[in-house]
This record gives sequence, C-alpha cells and structure tokens, in this order.
Amino acid sequence: LMSLALTCGSTTEYIKFNVNDLMRADTFLYSAPEIREDEPFEKVVYTVIKEKKAEKPEPVKEEETTPTPEPVKKDDPTEKVEPVKKETTPTPEPVNPEPVKKEEPQPQKTQDTVASGNIINFNNNINKRGGVETLPEHLQGYADQIMGVCLNVDEMTHCFHWAELSSADMETIKQAINRTYFAYYDARIIINYWDEGEYYLTTNNSRERYNKSLEVENNIKSIVNNIVTSDMTEKDAVIAINNYVCSLIDYELSQGDFYLALQTGKGNCRTYACIFKMMCNQIGIECDYIEGFANGGGHAWNRVYIGGVPYWVDACWNDGGNQYLLSADLWENHSVSTVNQFFYSDEF
Repeated sequence: LMSLALTCGSTTEYIKFNVNDLMRADTFLYSAPEIREDEPFEKVVYTVIKEKKAEKPEPVKEEETTPTPEPVKKDDPTEKVEPVKKETTPTPEPVNPEPVKKEEPQPQKTQDTVASGNIINFNNNINKRGGVETLPEHLQGYADQIMGVCLNVDEMTHCFHWAELSSADMETIKQAINRTYFAYYDARIIINYWDEGEYYLTTNNSRERYNKSLEVENNIKSIVNNIVTSDMTEKDAVIAINNYVCSLIDYELSQGDFYLALQTGKGNCRTYACIFKMMCNQIGIECDYIEGFANGGGHAWNRVYIGGVPYWVDACWNDGGNQYLLSADLWENHSVSTVNQFFYSDEF
C-alpha cells in the first residue's frame, strides 16, 4: 500500500491505494472503488483526479523537420552526360499537290458556215417562173391554141401551120406551157417540127398529165404551208423540207414516179430529188434537179441556193442521217453527169 498526501488548506490528508492500481492507470481512473459517504473529502479529491485523468492526453505531434538536402553531386568527368536535346520544330512533310489534269481536247464541232439566207416568200413560186404569163403578148395566143387542143383531145397528132412562127419562138412557147401547166409532173407536151412553119403536136394523155400536175401542185402547196412558217429563213426552210421528204418516202428502187411517191410513200432517188425541188421552188428557193453518179451507180440529188450561194443536198442519202445536207463542196463519191446538162435548168 502507498499513501498520497494531499494538502488542502492547512490540513494534510492521506489517501491509501494499492500500487497495482497505480500501475494500471486505466483501472485506477475508471475502475476505482466508489468512495463512501463518510469520506467526503477524499471523494472530492478522487473525483478531481478522475476528471483530470479521464482526459486522455493528445499525442504530442513530432516537430516537422526540414528534410536534409541531398548533397550536390560534383561533375564526374568520367560520367557520360547526355547531350541536351534541342527542341526542334518538326519540318512539315511536303504535300504532293495533285497533278493538274490537262483538259483533253474535245472534238471540235464542224463550224456551220451556211448562210441563213432571206426570209422565205410564199408568193414567189419559182415552179411557175417563165410560164405563159411571161411570154410576149404576140406569142401568148399561140400558147392558148396549143393548150386548147391538149385539153380537148385525148390522143391524136395535130399539125399547126404557122409559117410566120419561127422554130425558136415555138420552142419558147413549148417551155412556157410546160412550166405553167405541167410544172408538177414530169411528162411534157411533145411538139415536133419537120418543116419550117409546120408544127406537129402529139397529145397522148395530155389531159391526164395536166390533171395529175394540178393534183401534185395542190399537194405540194399544202405540205409546204404546214412545215414552213413565214418567219423562217431559206436555210431553216431547206432543212425542214429535207427532213419531211426523208420521213415521207421509203426507198424503193423501181418506183421513179413522184406522183405515185406522194400517193404511196415509196420512191427512188429520183422521187426524193424531184419532190425536194418542187417544195423549195414553191416558196421561192432556187433549186436544181441533178443527175449523175454516186459510188459508181446512177443517182439523183439537188443543188439549192441560199442567199445566192449554191449548196449540195442529197435527200435520198439523208434518209437515216443528215450527212449530205448543205455542203458547199460536192462530195467525193458524187459526180455530175456531163450528158444530161439540162438538169442544171429548171426542168426535171
């Protein structure tokens, strides 16, 4: 047992406790036996001790110590020093520009050098040019007598005794009659003369020929008025006529009558060329019927004038593609006949 002296004022008191209890502070502080009522002072002192001991002391924080700096290493000459790498700006990789594509040369379109020509004139019917109305007045009476015989007699040979009429004048009258009354049909009146002043007219089917020519004339006029307008140029009208003739006729070698071609829609190169010529002439466009050779064989086509400039047109060979339309030069595979020179004139 041990005793602890406590001084309170002038009085000294002793408290007895067991050493084991002192060694075990927790037991002493929290498990001490309860003080009796007859020991009030000691109870108070005990309580004070208990209260003081009950507060556990906070652990003392160790003072933060400044870390000892590591000793500076001296340069060791034997130690390899890594060279300081300079920061270099990365060189941009060269961008290969896309090769400039060269524009491939486009096939040049054939330049259209054909003149437009004049505005078409429906009142200028070249088919009737050089007709009976153009004859000198003193010759017109002879023409009227000839046509009177043709339309009144079907088949016969009639002799005119006109001693005062020269053979040259008779030829002029005959051409005027054909251009006026037979302009749209290929058959012509036949007038022969043996002796000066005696002219023999053969009237075989003259009236039938006249009626057919009149029928063709009306058909041609109707067609042209439908496919050509009053504001078209000569060039536009020629193209329109060429296209119509190609659509109208299907080629048939044995069919050379353009009157029948208009009825049946079948014909050969001659019918193409004749109908093309009649339609152009109907509206005042100069056009010739031409015969000759193409690829070694007999052939017929046209020469048309636009603004006074001649151009070649082969409507028959244009059926399926306008490769032979308005050429200033005659094609290499065509040649004009030197025998039938009259085809350069207005006649078929």
